[in-house]
Amino acid sequence: MNQLQCAFVFIMCTVLFVACHGNPLCSVGCVCRFGYVDCSDMYLDWVPQSLPNDTTFLVLTNNRIREIRENDLAQFPNLQFLQLDGNSIRKIHPNALVPLKNLTLVDLRSNNLDIEVLD
Repeated sequence: MNQLQCAFVFIMCTVLFVACHGNPLCSVGCVCRFGYVDCSDMYLDWVPQSLPNDTTFLVLTNNRIREIRENDLAQFPNLQFLQLDGNSIRKIHPNALVPLKNLTLVDLRSNNLDIEVLD
């Protein structure tokens, strides 16, 4: 087998692995496929940092997250949908969502947020 054939076989094996098993850069226990990341029901205290940067749909449902810190989501510039329902979130840093220019939906149901309306 020549070098070109070896390179082709390696690339095809990598593509098949990612298609069947998800992204190898995915945090242990999460499911990562084609911009979709699901880290539900994992008893997480924080947003995992070892997730693909091209994530557009992030599901963190039913964990133990209490706070969204300023840079927790900064690694996801393409994020469009963020599901944080079923956590214990009490605080979201005022700048946590600022870098997320494509964000269209945030699900915060069933958390412990104290919403203050400012005039």
